[in-house]
Order: sequence, then C-alpha cells, then structure tokens
Amino acid sequence: SRDWRVGIEDGVRGLRVAATHTLGGAQARPEIVGAFEAAVEAFEELGARVEWVGDVFEPLRPRFEDHWKALFGLRLRTVPEERWDELDPGFLALAREGLDVDLATFTAALAEQAHHGAQMRQFHEQHDLLLTPTMPTLPPRADVIYHSSAHDRWHDAVPYTVPFNLSGQPGASVPCAVVGGLPVGLQIL
Repeated sequence: SRDWRVGIEDGVRGLRVAATHTLGGAQARPEIVGAFEAAVEAFEELGARVEWVGDVFEPLRPRFEDHWKALFGLRLRTVPEERWDELDPGFLALAREGLDVDLATFTAALAEQAHHGAQMRQFHEQHDLLLTPTMPTLPPRADVIYHSSAHDRWHDAVPYTVPFNLSGQPGASVPCAVVGGLPVGLQIL
C-alpha cells in the first residue's frame, strides 16, 4: 500500500478526484449542493482531475439499520435494567429494538461491511480522493432531537460519514462555506 504522507506538500495537481453529492442515494439540500460544487471547482482550479461519480454504492440503511440497533442493544446490556429510565428515551427505544436483532442478521451485516470495505478499496484503485459533502443538511437547531421525524439519522445526518466508519477509510471534514451563518463541511476521503 502507498504511504499517504508521500507528496502531501505537493497539493492536488494531477490527482484523480471523484466527487459526488448523491453517495449511496443521499439527497443533499440545494444550499449544500451549491457549496459543495464550489468546493469541487476549487479542486479543479488547483489542477485535480475531477470526475463526478454518482451514487458509488447502494443505500446503506437497508443493510445496516439492524447492525446499528444491535450495537445499541449491546451497549444497553452493560447498564443495569433498574437504571434504564435514566437513559435518553430515543437511545433506549432503539437499543431495545437492538436486543431483538438475531445473530444471523448481525452476521449478515458484518459480511455486508466486509463487502462494502472491499468495494471502496476497489474504488480507490481508480481514484486518489473522494469528495462528498459532510452532511446533506445544515446543522439542526440545538433543540432538534437526533433520529426523529425532524432529523432522521440516515437521511439528514450521516449518509456521507457512516459509509467510511463501516469501510474503515480515513477521512477529514473541512469547512468549505457558511450558509445562513451556519458551517458547511467538505468531506475528503
């Protein structure tokens, strides 16, 4: 494997850069897409060879929803049941669902995770970097409950970041714009 530190001071000139705001079927808000496209343009101006790549892989939610909940259930098992009423109600509801995920379903998700990692490894044989927005939405207000009807985890928060938690790829989120006084991030993988 290549040492990622070699040439780090050289900039992006000549790098094969893939760009997408529809990764895994993600649907970014127009203000995010605009900021993202401007950031991608900056890479082109710096000499990167940019290719727009579309979805890259199928949506993750159908394959990893139970995996996510099962991990919450695993954490819940470490808390004495008499203290469950002290937990965040949203976490508790998801974790209780996770207690019911069977081993076969969880094992299938682990196999999917390995497949996803191999797919991304193959993708990067053709592309030095992948650019995506960090989030498909502007940051929510502080009183918005995470993974609720107002801010769905999969749709509004993590469609660009979770794929790389699963594949184990290194990535960075860097500020690329301010929209309505709120930060917009560019994810570089």
